[in-house]
Amino acid sequence: MNEPMPSRSQMERGLAEIRVRRRLFWFLAIAFLVVFMIFSVWALAEGRWHRVWKSYVVALIGSSVVMNLAWGRVVLSRCPRCGKLFYSTKGLRTFAWRSVFGGKCVHCDLKLGRARHDPDQLNGW
Repeated sequence: MNEPMPSRSQMERGLAEIRVRRRLFWFLAIAFLVVFMIFSVWALAEGRWHRVWKSYVVALIGSSVVMNLAWGRVVLSRCPRCGKLFYSTKGLRTFAWRSVFGGKCVHCDLKLGRARHDPDQLNGW
């Protein structure tokens, strides 16, 4: 069952994809927070809260769904070297994640951010 090790470019693409997923999650989290804060301040200052609260609740639920989808894409990222879940130690059915923003595979210790600066980590186990 020894599968061939992925090429250097495949591993770099896989790591880049995980980084993009994490950045997208953080961008959405910060963007939603800022938009909801601005909307809340505006609605309260204008005295329109009684008219817009239903829209606010719908937007909050919608943003929660989008955030959960983005979070799921981060958590379900697979390591380009070993093929296992990058952040999970037990698989899909449990919530056994190590530090989701820790920066390395919990199985083979492939570092997420250093591949560009330390090419030797992509060479072998």
